Amino acid sequence: MGYGSTVLFSKYVITPSTAEEARTHMHEMALAGFPGCPCSTDATHISMDRCSNSLQNLHKIPKLHLPARTYNLSSNHRRFILYTTSGHPSKWNDKTLQIFDGFMKSIHDGSLMGDVIFELDDKDKEGNDIKVKYKGAWQIVDNGYMPWSTCVPPLKHNYYSADQRWSWWVESMQKDVECTFGILKGILKSPIQVHGVEKVDMIWKTCCGLHNLLLEIDGCGEEWTSHVHSDLWTGTLGVNLMRSHHLQFNVLR
Repeated sequence: MGYGSTVLFSKYVITPSTAEEARTHMHEMALAGFPGCPCSTDATHISMDRCSNSLQNLHKIPKLHLPARTYNLSSNHRRFILYTTSGHPSKWNDKTLQIFDGFMKSIHDGSLMGDVIFELDDKDKEGNDIKVKYKGAWQIVDNGYMPWSTCVPPLKHNYYSADQRWSWWVESMQKDVECTFGILKGILKSPIQVHGVEKVDMIWKTCCGLHNLLLEIDGCGEEWTSHVHSDLWTGTLGVNLMRSHHLQFNVLR
């Protein structure tokens, strides 16, 4: 299981590092009004039926009946997995997982997909509509993560209709990664019944590799060819994104 699972994971879970590699993952996101975004990111718990006593304290939380490992995962709109962390204790929250997520940190510091360029709507001093170019990729997350400029969650306080529209739309797209979790847990229908957290991590990564492999076999990993009908959300979406979240990308003059 060790060598085979490693090969399967490394072959089918491919993390984009450049704008060209990320282009296919940003395709549907751009159609939906989120240029520069290749994926949504969230964390999930995977239950373990056999956990050593020395690890029980960190791997057991009140809402779960069994000890569990926590994984931070990023997927595109087609549920294709771009990255997953190794397992961590289930008591760790999203902010802690974020620190140990190499993918999120690399997007944040620009070492991954730092050459991505996208445009957002804005207004100049006279109130005229203009386009502003930005450099660097970003991710859709929930409000459990640290407020990095490259991690965009729904707004916590929706006082205006535009903010409500923005938050509803972000939340709907953030469900991509949650649907991916549902598919993976369909493969893992029962708690993992092996000894050792390293083996649990190997099983999880094997399932991630199998998931991407099956998407390719079924033809579900290909880009959408039809346009997304999102007239309700277009127009001021880029303005809301920039003004509400104050993205700190490098503006291209």
